[in-house]
Amino acid sequence: MLKFPAVSSPSLNKFELTTSLFLALVSLGMVRLYALGRSGYEISYSDLNNVSGISLFILLLPAIINFIDIARLGKHRSQTIGFSALATLAAIAFIIFCSFLIPFIGYWFLSIVAIIGHVFLAIALFLLVTNSRPAQWLFVIIFAVLLLLWLYGRVYSSYHSPLFFENLSLGLGHMDTLFNASIMQMIKTYGIPSTGLNGTPYLPYHWGSNWLFARFSVFLNTSAITTYNLVYPALFLCLYFKASISLSYDVARQLSGNIHKSMGPGIKFWLFFLVANIGFMPSAFLQNWAVWESWIESESYAISLWFVFLTLSVILFVYNATIVNRSLQTKALLLLIPVLIPLIGLLKVSVLVVVLSGLVYIFIRMGLFRNISYLLIMLATLGLSYYMVKLTASDFIGEQDNFYPFHFMRTYILSSWRGLFYYVHYFWAIIYIIFRLKQANAFTYKSLQTAFHTNSLLDVEALIVIALVGFIPGTLLRIGGGSAYYFTDVQARLAIPLVLSFVLINSIPSLGKQADTFSLTNYLKRYALVIPMILFLLLTNIFSKFEDAVNINLANRINHVSSYAGSKGYLQNATPDIIAFISGNKSAIKDKLIDLRNVPFIGIQENPRYLLYKNLAELDKLDREDKQNKMIYVPRTSTWFWTESFSNPITTPFIIPALTGIKSVGGLPATFDFNFILAYGYQTYTTSLENNDYKSLSVDSVCNYGLQKNILAKEILLIEPEQNKISTLPCKP
Repeated sequence: MLKFPAVSSPSLNKFELTTSLFLALVSLGMVRLYALGRSGYEISYSDLNNVSGISLFILLLPAIINFIDIARLGKHRSQTIGFSALATLAAIAFIIFCSFLIPFIGYWFLSIVAIIGHVFLAIALFLLVTNSRPAQWLFVIIFAVLLLLWLYGRVYSSYHSPLFFENLSLGLGHMDTLFNASIMQMIKTYGIPSTGLNGTPYLPYHWGSNWLFARFSVFLNTSAITTYNLVYPALFLCLYFKASISLSYDVARQLSGNIHKSMGPGIKFWLFFLVANIGFMPSAFLQNWAVWESWIESESYAISLWFVFLTLSVILFVYNATIVNRSLQTKALLLLIPVLIPLIGLLKVSVLVVVLSGLVYIFIRMGLFRNISYLLIMLATLGLSYYMVKLTASDFIGEQDNFYPFHFMRTYILSSWRGLFYYVHYFWAIIYIIFRLKQANAFTYKSLQTAFHTNSLLDVEALIVIALVGFIPGTLLRIGGGSAYYFTDVQARLAIPLVLSFVLINSIPSLGKQADTFSLTNYLKRYALVIPMILFLLLTNIFSKFEDAVNINLANRINHVSSYAGSKGYLQNATPDIIAFISGNKSAIKDKLIDLRNVPFIGIQENPRYLLYKNLAELDKLDREDKQNKMIYVPRTSTWFWTESFSNPITTPFIIPALTGIKSVGGLPATFDFNFILAYGYQTYTTSLENNDYKSLSVDSVCNYGLQKNILAKEILLIEPEQNKISTLPCKP
C-alpha cells in the first residue's frame, strides 16, 4: 500500500502567509543593511527600491494569491500541495519574460511591479496582524531579525561585499564573483555563456545561474556587481529558505494526508529552522570536517538547491493531480517534469546527478514504470538530463588519472578528525532517519521489512540513496577545488526540509496521525539540559558572523582612506574591530562614526584605479546593440593594469568584461599557471595561452589579430589605464 495519497485541503493557508512574510522581512532587511554597509558611498536608491519591490513581489505572491482565492473568490485551489512552488516559479518566469520586453516598453513597468511588491507587503502585514495573536507575529519578527543578522554576516564576510566595486581599486575583489559576473555580462550582451577575455568562445559550464542573473539584471537595470552583491542575497538566498520551508510543508501534508486549519508555524518549527540552517557549532570548528557553507557562497549551488526544492513540490502537485484525475488534460501536467528536472543540470550538474538518482529510485520502488505515461515522462527526463550534462561538461582533457580513493577526505580533513567525518557530514540525514524510524517504530528486521514492502519509509530510502550517490564521487575520484562537496552536501540540504516536515507533523495536531507512536516534544525533553547550550551556541554564531561582516566593512573603509590627503581623524590609527573602534570615550563615538561614514569615500575617489573602473562601468550603460559592435583592448605594455591590479594575475582579465559587458581582445593574463587551465573557463583559450600570441599584441596589430581569430568587432575601444583614457580604433573588416 502506497503512503503517498493524493491530498488537498480547504483550510486557510496561514502557514504560507507567515513564512512568506518572514522571508519578505529578511529580504527587506538585507536591502537596508546593504545600504547601511554603503553608508557614505554612492548609493542608487532606485536600485534599492526596485530590488526590494521585486523581491517582495516574488516572495509574497503565493500568499496573496491564497488570500484572493479563499477570501475573495471563495475557492480553495491555492491550498493544493505544490501550489506555492508553482506560484513562485510563475512569478520568476514572469520577471524573466518581462526582462525581454522592458528595454522596448520602458522601465516605468519595473516601477509598477516594484510598487505592487510593496503593496503585497502591506497586505501581508495587515493579514498577519489581524489574524494572529501578538505573540505569534512578534515571534515572526524576532526570528526574522535573527536570520537577517546571520545572513548579512555570512554573506558579507566572504565572497560578497556592499563595497565590492570600491574594493576592486585595492585588488580585494574575489575572483569567483568577477568570473561569474563576466559570464553574466557576456550572456546579457551577446547571448553566449563565455568569459569574454579573447572573443566569446562557448564555455561548457553550469551557466544557468549566470543566465538567470542576466535576465534579472536587465529587468532591474542593475550592474553585474550590484546583481551579485545585492540581488543575490536579498532575493535568491531568501528564495532558498522560502523554497525549503515550502517543501517541508508540502512533504508534511503529503505524508500525513491532512492540514490543520489556520495554523502557522510554531516556535518549535522556527527553532529547528534556525538551528538546521545556521548551525550551533562554530563554522571554524566544522571546517575540520570540510563542512562548509558553500550553499551561501556559491550562487550556482544555492540557486540549484531552491530550484530543486520547488521542483520536488511541483512533482508532488503533478502526482496528486494525475492520481485524482486521469484525464488527458491533467496528464499534460506531467510535461512539467521533463522540463524542470533537466534544468537542474544547467544550474549545477552535481545536484542533478544526485537528486535524479533519488527520483529514479522512487520511480522504480513505486512501480510507476508500469504506467506508459509515467514511463515515457521518465525516459524523456533522463534523455534531456543527459543532454544538459553534455551541454555543460567540458571536453578538455586534463589530469588523466582521476581515480583516487577517499581523495576528498584525505585532502580536506586532518587525519585526526576523519573518524567523525560521516557523523558530522551526514548529521541532519541521520537525525531525520532516526526520527522517522522512531515514528514508525521500525527498529527490528521484521518491522523494516514490513516498512519496505508497504513503502511507508520510502522517503528515508530515497534520502539514503541520495546520500550514497553523493558520497561516491569524492570517495573514488580526484575532484579539484573541493568540488566533491557539491555532491556530498546535497543530502544535508535535502534532509533539512525533511526534518522540518517531521517537526510540523509532530507540532500540529491534525498533522500528527503517527505522532501517537513518537512524540517529538517528549523526545526533546530528555535533552532539556542540552537545548539551552545549543541555543546559546546558535546565538553566538549569529552575532559573531554579524560582527565579522561589520569588521570587514570597517577594514575596507580604513583601506579606502589610504588615498585621502586630508585629515583622517579617528581613522588614522583605527583597527578593523568595530567593538574596539566605538569603545572608550563615549563623547567621541559620534565623531568616530562620522569619520567612518564620510572620510573613506573621499579617499577612494582619489584612487586612480577607482577612477578607471568608474569610467569602465559607464560603458556598461551603452545600448546592447552598441556593445555588440565593440570590443576592448588594453595594451599589453600596461604593467600597471595587467600585473599590479591583483596579486593573482589570472583575476585581472575579468575586470573588463565584468564591468563593461563588452568582450576583450587579447585580454588574457600576463602570466598563467597551467595548473589552473580547468578553472575559471581558461580551457576555452588553451591555444592562445600555449602559444602566447596575445602577449605580442600592439595597437597596430590588434585589428589583424582579431581578424585572424575571427573575433573582430566593428570598433575596438582602446583603454589606456594610466591615463584613464578611452579612445576608438576603427578596424577595416
